[in-house]
Amino acid sequence: MLNLPKTRQALEAKKLELLQSHGQAHMVWAQIQLGLRSLSAHSCAALLAKLADCPWPGALPTLEHDAFPSQVVPFEHSFQNHEEARAWARSVLEGLPTVAVDGSQVVPPSELLLPIGLAQAAWYRNPHDPTRVHEKDLVVEVLAGTDFGSLEGEAASTHVETRRFQMEVEALISMINEAEAGARPVCFFDGPLVVSFASQYAAQRRGIYVSAVSALLEAAESRRVPVVGYVAGSAASDCVHMLAALGFVQAAGGVTDSALFAPLLRHWGDRSVCYICARDDGVLNTYRRQDGSSLARSIAFCYLRTGQMGPPARLEFPSWLLEDRAELERVLAVVRAECIVGLGYPYPLEVADQAAALSSADRELFLRLVEDFAKEIGLGVEYSEKARSKRRRR
Repeated sequence: MLNLPKTRQALEAKKLELLQSHGQAHMVWAQIQLGLRSLSAHSCAALLAKLADCPWPGALPTLEHDAFPSQVVPFEHSFQNHEEARAWARSVLEGLPTVAVDGSQVVPPSELLLPIGLAQAAWYRNPHDPTRVHEKDLVVEVLAGTDFGSLEGEAASTHVETRRFQMEVEALISMINEAEAGARPVCFFDGPLVVSFASQYAAQRRGIYVSAVSALLEAAESRRVPVVGYVAGSAASDCVHMLAALGFVQAAGGVTDSALFAPLLRHWGDRSVCYICARDDGVLNTYRRQDGSSLARSIAFCYLRTGQMGPPARLEFPSWLLEDRAELERVLAVVRAECIVGLGYPYPLEVADQAAALSSADRELFLRLVEDFAKEIGLGVEYSEKARSKRRRR
């Protein structure tokens, strides 16, 4: 239980530190804003030449920089009300299929002395065709026994989370391969395509994530099916690091790209220009196709204003989309349209999340199902003393 008077007292004791850190952060942010404006004085070729000696500068400019030196690509439409916005969204989405995947898991409960977990991936496919039905389904796997024995020194929950990620990617690759000729879907992935979070893992587990995303990128490339990794509230700072690599700012200072672009993307639908991700995370440089060729420069990104409040969303997508501006704009229009339908968040991802989500009640139901099944096959299910105590008190 939170003690409000004592918590207020503790906050008062940190008043000076909070004011100082806020002031310092504001100064750093203002400096980086000036650095961003400095980009407009240089061509894309000149910027790339300045970055030539830095193998991993965070980000690399693209030819969009020359067309939009302000770093902002304004949205060409405006809407008086949500009805107008929805009408535009319908005109964009009509006949264009979209798919999305998301996943969830039940990690092995620490109180249960039987290592068992569950992972599932759900998908939603919408043909945007009144003559065809939507598809919403999921795949479920139970992990037990040797499923937790392949990597030593890691929590069993890590194995379940990794398998859930693999299942999400496998489901999306399957839908890419099933795409009909002439009806390429726009595929939504819930999260980044640059899996920097995997850098915290040992090499073998990190390789599982890299292999999964590399396979996804290669499948999308071979079928020319666009995949969009949608990241709400991104903490990435690739462009900020690029400004530091160019010498336009002295230090990154903890400012995120979303905070950098937020004041520039003033109107709904505005986006930043596209960049190539060149992040020094020890992960991106290991992306490979099956033939061994590098995929390290295969992911582009931009920031898109999808709501009136809050930071812009980060979109990550295959860099080959930059080769066809019409296709790129089609994909970004689909993202905007689905965000209108989803009231600020892509509707396909919202549906996939609802299908995949597992609540605390679901977790308890899974445990009871495990108990009943274990009894059926002659296994005893034991709980730790701590768990027994909790159950008695509850």
